[in-house]
Amino acid sequence: MTRATRTFMPKTRTTIPATSQNREGWPSWDRPLPEQFLQTLLTNTVGRTFYASAQDLLAEAHQVHDAMVATGDWPFIGSALAYARQRGFMRLQPILGLVKLAQAAKDGKLAAGVFFEQAFPEVVQTPNDLLDFMAVLKGLRGNEGGRLVKRVAGAWLVRKFGPESKIASYWAVKYGAQRTEGYSLRDALRLYHPKTGPASPVLAYLNGPRKVKAPDGQVIEDAKAWEEAVWAVPQIKAFERLKLVTEDAEKVTLITEGRLPHEVATPFAGTSKDVWVAIAGQMPVFATLRHLATLERHGVLDATRNEVEHRLTDPETIARSRILPFRFLEAANHVRASWAQDALRQALELSFANVPEIAGPTAIMLDVSTSMTGDYLQKAAIFAICAAKKAQGRVRFMLFSDACATRSWGRRRRSTWSAGRTQRRAWRSCSRRRRRSTTCSWSATNRRTEGADSATCSMSTGRG
Repeated sequence: MTRATRTFMPKTRTTIPATSQNREGWPSWDRPLPEQFLQTLLTNTVGRTFYASAQDLLAEAHQVHDAMVATGDWPFIGSALAYARQRGFMRLQPILGLVKLAQAAKDGKLAAGVFFEQAFPEVVQTPNDLLDFMAVLKGLRGNEGGRLVKRVAGAWLVRKFGPESKIASYWAVKYGAQRTEGYSLRDALRLYHPKTGPASPVLAYLNGPRKVKAPDGQVIEDAKAWEEAVWAVPQIKAFERLKLVTEDAEKVTLITEGRLPHEVATPFAGTSKDVWVAIAGQMPVFATLRHLATLERHGVLDATRNEVEHRLTDPETIARSRILPFRFLEAANHVRASWAQDALRQALELSFANVPEIAGPTAIMLDVSTSMTGDYLQKAAIFAICAAKKAQGRVRFMLFSDACATRSWGRRRRSTWSAGRTQRRAWRSCSRRRRRSTTCSWSATNRRTEGADSATCSMSTGRG
């Protein structure tokens, strides 16, 4: 570059002026409110992070939810809540949003009630979701809901536990236990009074023995109807019998023939390998993933190899499971069997099947600052590498903290599993040189001044 060029044609940076500052005082940009709402629904865990406490994040979540409700855009709010629960696999934030919709309806916004009713079955998918909804509602409003909530929740209970439900007995066994904290399923039934029409033995079982007044005036339990309900439903009958038997062979029979959930069967397993094998046979894929180390510790992992390998390597099973990719990498850190490691490696690759292809040149920025130390970096690296694998055009892979370094990314990159470990090694190399706070503004500016022609820029970073 000549002196004339440097003097009269200096390089200029094309940047968008910052609109705010992050918690570390660096320039940052505010998203439009709908994007903030989606970001909160899809990423906020209401747990402590490097930059903020759980209380801070909860306060921010309330602010975003309340601001979105104030816009009155009920169709967007309802669809966003459903998307976050079903496609984003989040629970607490969509449930909080559902409570905010119910509150808006109570405050006289009738349209909010319509979309609350539509969104409720999309967000509340299991009894645990319903019990968490009740807990949040009680915490924010001081009660379990008015007419609208009771009608909608009662209708949900009818669909899930009525005579026509095919999953009622399984859920009654899995979720029906009384709790020392919070609400139980029995509490929900007594608060929302589902009207099932014909008598439902499952609901009779969940409600427990009726209390009646004896001739002498004492209140006693009439267990007759409850016992009839127990014997009328095979799965419930198997569970109640499991509480009484002592022989391992009987336990195995009841667990397998009754298809008892592992949550209720494991307290009766003890150290019996036969019982643990029977329990493993009833585990869904996520439970299998979480209990691999337990099965190995009890010496039964190899005995269940066929079932475990099938669950972890079947594309349809993994696609339906909604398990986030980093879970497979976490499980691999706690199991030693080589065949299990191979199955987890395949499951990790399969878990990206629902990620759409990314068209055009793509820039991917991975935050490797101090705030990302530990699990945060591992999870972000997996998703960043997934994005790189899904990109159809040229990929620029960058690591950034207070500076930015470009890493090569070949089209024939090895598996995500190996790439994840390679990425962590790159982070350790970078962190030896600088372990400072994130300067996202520098990274974005750096991308512009380097002349990146990327159609997509994906930034994996922590909150801040």
